[in-house]
This record gives sequence, structure tokens and C-alpha cells, in this order.
Amino acid sequence: ASAAAAAREDRPGSEGRLRTLKTSAAAALAAIGDAFFWGAWRPFCAVLAVAGGMLGIFLGAQPRTVVLGAAGCYVLAYGAPVVALRWRGLGLGYRWGERFAQELARCHWQKLIRLARAAGLGLALGCAGIGIFSIMSSASLVRGAVVAAAVGGGWAARAYGLTSRRLYGAVWLVATVAAVVGLRW
Repeated sequence: ASAAAAAREDRPGSEGRLRTLKTSAAAALAAIGDAFFWGAWRPFCAVLAVAGGMLGIFLGAQPRTVVLGAAGCYVLAYGAPVVALRWRGLGLGYRWGERFAQELARCHWQKLIRLARAAGLGLALGCAGIGIFSIMSSASLVRGAVVAAAVGGGWAARAYGLTSRRLYGAVWLVATVAAVVGLRW
């Protein structure tokens, strides 16, 4: 906006400043976005969906309902805040203009990232504990072996370079097939 409003002879300097600002801001904003959205918020939402699925199972919901509910929980928990934050960020970027770096520095991003990661870890450990307790209390050796094989297989797959996206896809596929077939977890 400042380059367009500038006098014709001042435009090259304003446009150069805007290009420099855009280039330098892109890397910093990408680092914050990657650490928060991909490194903290997405895993937290995935564990939240798993917790919702476990709750549905314990409440006696149908397997299809559990799978669809968990998928819906993930999409809403991840998608809605991400889209809202992006729109809000776009508006703030226009309002703050060239002083956006100072304004953005006032946000405590690292604290927010650590909080989301800690919450996700706590929820994941809680889900694992509940899952292990339910397996042990049902005295089903076969269930325990299946869960242990799945967890061990997941860790082994990650150790050999399988991407998280493919691992999540495989878990989703197995859970969907089990729900369609009608297996009770």
C-alpha cells in the first residue's frame, strides 16, 4: 500500500523495501508456522481424535461411528483453528504493515509450542495407559499381542524411514477396515 501511494520518483525505493521485507519475513514466519502447526498442533489434534475414539469405544458406540467421529474430531480440531489463525494473521499483517516483526515478537510462540506439545504428550500417555489397562483387565493375550505388534511395528517402520503420513495412512486404513468388518476393539 505504501509503494502504491508513494510519489512516482519514490516508488523504486518503496518497492525494494517491500521486497526485502517480504523475503526476510517469509523464512521467519515459515519457521514459526512449521514448528507450531506441523510439530505441535497437528500431533495434538491426532491424539485428541484418538482419545475421542477411545471414549466412543468405551461408551459402546458402533465401530463405524467411532472411526467417523474420530476423523471428524481431527478435521475440526485441526482445520478450524488453522484457518481462523491464517485469516487473522492476514488481517494483522495488513494492519501492522512494516512493524509486523515487532508486533509478532510480542507473541510467545515458543511457549505456545511447548504447551501444545506437552498437552499432546500427556494425552497420548493417558490414552496409552488406558489402552494397556483395558487390554490387561480383559485378560486377552491375543489383544495384548496385537497391540504390542502394532506399536512395535510402528516404531520399527519409523526407524527404517517410513514417513509419518504413510504410517498414519496405514493405521487409518486398518482401523477403517476393522470398523467396516465390525471388529470390537
